[in-house]
Amino acid sequence: MRNLFDNVDYRWVVYLSAGGIITLYVLALTGCLSNSPGIPNIFLVDVQSQSTNTTDLRIGYFGMCIKSSSGFECTSSLGKDTGTLGNELLGNTGSMPDGFGHLLSIASIVQAKLFPCLLAGAGVVFFCCFVALKRSFKKPNPNRPSRPKLFQTATVVLGGIAVALSLASAVATTQTAGALDFATSSVMGCDNIRLVPGVPLQILQWLIVGFSVLFQLAISSMFRVGGSVVAAGPLPLPASAGPPGPPGRYPPEDH
Repeated sequence: MRNLFDNVDYRWVVYLSAGGIITLYVLALTGCLSNSPGIPNIFLVDVQSQSTNTTDLRIGYFGMCIKSSSGFECTSSLGKDTGTLGNELLGNTGSMPDGFGHLLSIASIVQAKLFPCLLAGAGVVFFCCFVALKRSFKKPNPNRPSRPKLFQTATVVLGGIAVALSLASAVATTQTAGALDFATSSVMGCDNIRLVPGVPLQILQWLIVGFSVLFQLAISSMFRVGGSVVAAGPLPLPASAGPPGPPGRYPPEDH
């Protein structure tokens, strides 16, 4: 069993871990951008109008979805005003629900003002961390022997920044969504409008935080152990020199 693990290239273990974290980032950031299975269920909050017929308008970081009789209709909200968003969301759903314009205005304000996309910044920084990690594994150039050490330092620093940003994003999303849910359900009433937090997206964000912390600890430990092994290794002997003699004895001098 030990010989089996001795043959494992641990770089691939690190690469697979980083790939899993990047996949979680992609899922969290693409919520409500398409009608693909499961994507409409990844949302920040669900803005519900309960005046007559319940209308669900789900908000992601970069998209919105409205529930129709056939499922969900989703579209990107980047750089679009409420008129354009309304036309795209209602393109295949038929008539406009009661109070949809007011609901869409609230959703646009909540998305733009209350949920800054720190997670996207964390994802970019983590990808740069992965690139630096990959470069640190390359065989050093004899003309630039210190480059692997520089890439190791960059990997640790960028990984720490990514952890901090993802943690800030997860805390902000959980606290803001919880506050909106409490305010619209218990305090204000808000003209029969309810904002319900999206649990799947919060789970994804906390998974990103947890796995990123483990990844950061793993690469920090790997670089630290690797550096100490190199530092403690025996120095190479010249080709003409024999093995060192016992302590306290010296070869006789030639006369």
